[in-house]
Amino acid sequence: MTRMFKAAMTLVVATATLSVAKPVEVPINLEVGQAQGEYDEVVRVPVAITSGPLVHADGVLSYQIFLQIDRTVIDPVAVVYDGTLGDGRQRSSNISVMAEDSELDILRFAVAGNDSMEGAGPLAYLDFRVVGEPGDFGAISFSEVKFNEENPPLSGVFVDGGVTVSNASPVVAPEFTGQ
Repeated sequence: MTRMFKAAMTLVVATATLSVAKPVEVPINLEVGQAQGEYDEVVRVPVAITSGPLVHADGVLSYQIFLQIDRTVIDPVAVVYDGTLGDGRQRSSNISVMAEDSELDILRFAVAGNDSMEGAGPLAYLDFRVVGEPGDFGAISFSEVKFNEENPPLSGVFVDGGVTVSNASPVVAPEFTGQ
């Protein structure tokens, strides 16, 4: 883990623990969406709660998601929180290489606040630039999920997603016949 990410996570954890963080005792189902794009196009993939809305009594103050990505097909551009459950809260994101010889990387993002999250929908949107060949699939897989930081991971269903590289529509120039 990089020093900058550790410092950012310390800030996120400190904010989350200003309120008494208790273990989350409800299963939360998560899903990474699917997208399709052409080479060099930026696509947006949601990471969303699919088990129903969170309520105040659930006590979710923070979340930290670790996703394994294949950077030979998709290259991360941004983690977007506007219009998500993380909107208006402290947040952090980071990409790190799992191993020097690995083509798989870990994308981490975290959000924390002083009050319980309420509602349903996306936790974040992930923007990726498509860098693979037509027909390639860039898998985005859950590696680790934490709610309220140091508490044990929840039982829930986690559905992986990804990006499919589509064929670019060929541009055909009109043929000039000279007449």
